Amino acid sequence: MSDERESLTKNVFPKLREMFKEKGIFLTIVDLRWGITEKDTERGDTIGICLTEIDRCRPYFLCMLGYRYGWAQPADPRAPRDALLQKTFATASADFSWIQKYSDRSVTELEIRHAVLNDPQSDTAQKSLFC
Repeated sequence: MSDERESLTKNVFPKLREMFKEKGIFLTIVDLRWGITEKDTERGDTIGICLTEIDRCRPYFLCMLGYRYGWAQPADPRAPRDALLQKTFATASADFSWIQKYSDRSVTELEIRHAVLNDPQSDTAQKSLFC
């Protein structure tokens, strides 16, 4: 998805910003993959950072998915578990306790669930359509 991300960044987002600016709206693009440092990852902060960023963006959330499901445990239950991902879930669950029941899902799925279903100020879930 890096080619798509680059095209969006160089071609689409500047045009969107200009369109919104003409209407008096300041548009900020947030890519949940930008700004996560190696140290953040090593500390297990990835999920917490991403979910907190989603909270900061409310009530708006546009999800663009590529061909990957995202960072997740191996589908084969006999395969070794990803220890860093387990740490990331454990760290984030201090602030987002609901994620523990989804520890078999990808970080991307958690982000979408959080954006759509966990907004206490909105009935977003009732206005969402997934195809």
